[in-house]
Amino acid sequence: MIEAACVLDDRGTVIHWHLPQGRTGAMLPDSRELWLVLWEHRSRLGAVAHTHPWTGEALPSATDVTTFAACEAALGRRLVWSIVTADQCACFSWLGPGRLDYASVPCPNLRESDIARLRELSQDSLSNS
Repeated sequence: MIEAACVLDDRGTVIHWHLPQGRTGAMLPDSRELWLVLWEHRSRLGAVAHTHPWTGEALPSATDVTTFAACEAALGRRLVWSIVTADQCACFSWLGPGRLDYASVPCPNLRESDIARLRELSQDSLSNS
């Protein structure tokens, strides 16, 4: 099982499925392609969702949280960050006051069909990525 991600606009429409070469069950590699999508659509971004391809609690890792903060600082705006596991989905936003103080929030505009698709993409074998 491998990680997968998608970028959503402020209405919850997927504008990019992120399936970079080199993704693993533990990480998505840094990607210029993803950054260009984020930058191009920055005025209407709503969320970025990614999988943690296992069963259990959908919580961000320390790497996730530092990535959230870095992306938001570069974009100049806050986003919702969704984590999808095999059986759970949770969303996080910066609530402060510290730079890495992200907390669980309601998941706005995240469609069940997109959650299901992320789970499917996480089931794909490494040879299909």
